[in-house]
Amino acid sequence: MEIEQRVPPQVIGLLNLANLNNDNYGAFMQAWALKQAFIKVAAAPDLLAPSTLNPVTSNNSIAIGLVTYSALTPAQIARQRSLSLMAQHPTGKLKEDRHIAFQVFKHELSRLKRFAAFMPQLKFDQPIASDLSPERLKLVIGSDWVWYFDQDNKINPIFLADLPQFQEVRRYAYAASFGTTSPEHPAYQSYAPYLHSQWAKFRGISLREPTWLPEFERLALNLPLGPVTHVLDPALLLDRHYYQDMVARPLCSEPYILIYTLPFSHQKKDVDTLLDVLTSYVEQSGITKVIDISSCHILSHPDCVARIKALGIDYSYHYDTGPDDFVNWVAHAQLVLTPSFHGMVYSLLFGTPFSYFALRGSDPRVITLEQVFEIAPLKMIPERSFDLKTFNETLTDCKAKFAERIGGLRQLSYQVLRSIIQD
Repeated sequence: MEIEQRVPPQVIGLLNLANLNNDNYGAFMQAWALKQAFIKVAAAPDLLAPSTLNPVTSNNSIAIGLVTYSALTPAQIARQRSLSLMAQHPTGKLKEDRHIAFQVFKHELSRLKRFAAFMPQLKFDQPIASDLSPERLKLVIGSDWVWYFDQDNKINPIFLADLPQFQEVRRYAYAASFGTTSPEHPAYQSYAPYLHSQWAKFRGISLREPTWLPEFERLALNLPLGPVTHVLDPALLLDRHYYQDMVARPLCSEPYILIYTLPFSHQKKDVDTLLDVLTSYVEQSGITKVIDISSCHILSHPDCVARIKALGIDYSYHYDTGPDDFVNWVAHAQLVLTPSFHGMVYSLLFGTPFSYFALRGSDPRVITLEQVFEIAPLKMIPERSFDLKTFNETLTDCKAKFAERIGGLRQLSYQVLRSIIQD
């Protein structure tokens, strides 16, 4: 009698990258969402975090959690972050400088605690066995900060998950994102031969923005799962009910306007436009409570403070906002003002009114949202006055477009996830 041999289950590890000097809600939440999406596709997936992978650190960046974060404790994270902060903010000679440095350090640490508190939700249940063979491991590389060129024209250290101990691992990319870069970017031109050789090692590649599709078509990579495709950001794969635990209890009992900006340099006209929209909305809606959860204090300039005070706004800045709090603030806001891609994504998911300005002109992430869901009429434009009635009518139309199109786009994206599991 022949004994049936059991085939060991495949193990899927998810790799994402977050920059500890730029606590980004979206980078954490899209990682969480991708984990939930894989669980949804496979009834009992073997999604485990390999403890054998050491944290990948370079220039204060770290490969986080769905694969490597479990190797760090919150205390170790806090220590690395604090050392980085002190390097950024030397005390100097003046008492005022020391005071400012201390305040920034204190606020950053309070924020870090909330991010550290969210970490258990990114970890998997158990470590991968030490005797795991590379053939059994599938490594899925995520989006934010992974496929990214930095300002020094260098690629991230785990850009292609080229990890020595897993040279033969089966590699896939889900919703890979190049941020605001294009094939004309100097770093791409410098690294192109290396990148082409590494991309050829992937079994399947999908992109969050279609910007790079022509370049991959030109390369004509012969990938086992087929040509490179455009898929949804992981956060857009999930219905709002997946976030019930995060949004069950509002963090504020009063109606409020939410501001979430990013730590990039802002043009003055963008800030002025933001304040113009805020002023018009407050005057027309009667809502005067404003919550700011930005990682940079964009409204701290004296001119901004004066305008806010003149409106009689009850303004508060929440330093200690974590990724799950971010989702909660967006879900219950009366209006979200943001240039953030994920600020817009979660506003769309929860049907929250939002208005935005595009950072650095032509961010392909934002352009993709504009083209797919026709949200461009919600954009803040300096020459256009804000009218609440017109805004609400436009918002209703954008919500309808989102509801009409999201189902089909999710179906195509889930096909990519299933193909990874079945490969």
